[in-house]
Amino acid sequence: MKHSLRLLLVLLSLSFCVRNSHAQVVHYDSLAIDSVIGSAGVDNPDFVKGHPGDGLVAHFSPTGFLGAQFFVNGAAADFQKGSTLHFYWKKGAADSSVGDIQFYRLDDQGHPLVTGPILRLNEAGPLNEERMVSITVPDTDATGHKIIALYNNISIGVAAEPDVSATSFWLDAVELIQSGSMGVRDADKSTGIVLENYPNPFLTSSGTAVHFTSAIAGLADIVLTDLLGRGVTIIRAGAVSSGQSEVRITPPQAGTYIARLRINGEFVGTPLKITAE
Repeated sequence: MKHSLRLLLVLLSLSFCVRNSHAQVVHYDSLAIDSVIGSAGVDNPDFVKGHPGDGLVAHFSPTGFLGAQFFVNGAAADFQKGSTLHFYWKKGAADSSVGDIQFYRLDDQGHPLVTGPILRLNEAGPLNEERMVSITVPDTDATGHKIIALYNNISIGVAAEPDVSATSFWLDAVELIQSGSMGVRDADKSTGIVLENYPNPFLTSSGTAVHFTSAIAGLADIVLTDLLGRGVTIIRAGAVSSGQSEVRITPPQAGTYIARLRINGEFVGTPLKITAE
């Protein structure tokens, strides 16, 4: 990872090229990566977008890295302190997969103004099943001092510390969860789909049924997170048709959660807060 980060800084100092395109607005407070500003040792880096579960997975070599930013209508989005980044993967081999995420603040020429801490992701769970892990955007720099400026870039790579024997890293999508609508057109903020459930609160043992009406047909699931945006579980709903649908949710334990509907890999509708007792 250290070698990868040095290479990233060299690339950033030589050139800074971003696609001046609209970011994909997944829902009113969620953004997908829209600009890869440097990569090496990554198979299919363009697949690291905001479409979890689409089967397009990037594979990082031991020295591979990817530097990326989130853009909204041509403007780089700042990461709010304490906001959440979701990392999705569908692990493809039984190897040691551990990733490191480092934060940066870049200027308009792509030069790093602030270097942030490195946060570690461990890929766990069965092969060929979609998984998600969440990290919180830090409010300190690499030395532990509080920052004033906000980060606007992440570098993703395979962990390379002596105590970690990671050989690769698999990544499907990265999503930034935070409030705000910088440059987002009103038409992009909502799909008109409303999620509802009754009763709420409900008993954990019996679960609850989430109802929605959609003009979209396809493969659906519900992504369940806690109130801090950390992933809890993914509930598969299978194929749904346009019109009214129902998905039953049974949280792993009592608590308050945010349920978000995903159809054909796209988050749609407004998030729903549910409480299990």
